[in-house]
Amino acid sequence: MYKESTCGGIKLYNIENFDSYKEIIKDMTCFVCLYLLKKPVECESCQTLICEDCMQIITIAGKKCITPKCSGEWKKANKFIREILSNLKITCEHCFSSFKYSEYNTHLDKCPTYINSEHYILFKSIKESDEKINNLKKEVESSSIIHLTDPHINCSKEELRKILITYSLPVDQKMELYNSCIEGKIDKFRNLVLNKKYPILEEVSAHNYFWTPLHYAMHYGQLEIINFICSHLQSKNLLASAMRLESNDGRCPLMCLLKSNSIQINQKSTILSKFLSSYSNVVISKEVMKEIKERKLENIIPAHYL
Repeated sequence: MYKESTCGGIKLYNIENFDSYKEIIKDMTCFVCLYLLKKPVECESCQTLICEDCMQIITIAGKKCITPKCSGEWKKANKFIREILSNLKITCEHCFSSFKYSEYNTHLDKCPTYINSEHYILFKSIKESDEKINNLKKEVESSSIIHLTDPHINCSKEELRKILITYSLPVDQKMELYNSCIEGKIDKFRNLVLNKKYPILEEVSAHNYFWTPLHYAMHYGQLEIINFICSHLQSKNLLASAMRLESNDGRCPLMCLLKSNSIQINQKSTILSKFLSSYSNVVISKEVMKEIKERKLENIIPAHYL
């Protein structure tokens, strides 16, 4: 329990109209500091009530409930709790001025006696440290996500081609890969890649056009081939990188799908929807998003892309 209510709730003897609400107030105390709730929050699962300040101190590792066998998250206290508390009048224990409950927290942020107290300075220091820790965690997580989903995030399109596209097959083997891809012969294509070890990102177009089987599969709407290639690349942590590979005319695989004259708009919509729902870590470029909107397909885009 905190020694001062500045680090948690409001002491009961600072409630001016305590007698009028004493039966209700006993249900309005913080589970942590046992004082009257200040800036109340409640667990979305078990409805345990605590002060916002108490929550910030005790949940440094995450905003989860502290009651046994409950892992619910904290949310703003319900309207009923807030309406009852709004009827209370509070005496500031620092400057002894009187305020409505709704005005008390605002006053504390400005009260000279309070903001110069040792407890406030300590509490402020703890909050600032927590914010720094949380910001660092977010930076680390963000960095990890970028690294895991696209290890070549900083490469130019020319560098990406040199890293990912291969030019190792003779013409007849390139044609095997190309034909099985555009014709949607998934068993043959899978055999070429898995058993004969044909490079899955081989350039199968004219030289320096930079069209791989993934570009052609998208262009011709071969969903099974697309799924196989994407799954294969994702297992090697190369999918996000491969989706940025541009042909000589600037088409990444998704742009090949969207600009294709070989398939209808409903087929494009189906493939795009299935791809984005299956591979949600792939970043959509501004150019691709613009193309999606021009074709009025934005209604199928998952919310996290918008």
